[in-house]
Amino acid sequence: MTIDTWKTLISSLPTGLTITEAVGILGENYSSTRAYLHKFGYKFKDGRLGHHSERCKVDWDAMDWRQANIDIKRFLMREKGISVSKERVRVARLERKKPLVEARGRSKPHDYKKKPKKISQETC
Repeated sequence: MTIDTWKTLISSLPTGLTITEAVGILGENYSSTRAYLHKFGYKFKDGRLGHHSERCKVDWDAMDWRQANIDIKRFLMREKGISVSKERVRVARLERKKPLVEARGRSKPHDYKKKPKKISQETC
């Protein structure tokens, strides 16, 4: 296709498509379509899952940082309907320099210097 053909096709696209949707409509390969969309200034929607959309909705400063990361994650899902990962909560905690909270049920670190008990033959 010539540059003029690309320009005509891209100008006829509806606004707000993702690159993948534009590829489906134009019937061309992904990399060429993406390059020409950029070249002609088409404002496409970011099609990656969760890209900044969920992160921007969370008021991290209003969180109760005394809770464990998993509890904050569950609160956001249950009360706000916002799905974030435990890792995202952990990063938000570190960015705000909030204290770390140990999760419930976490096992205590093993003391490797302590020798295991010997089992006698009589108890087996």
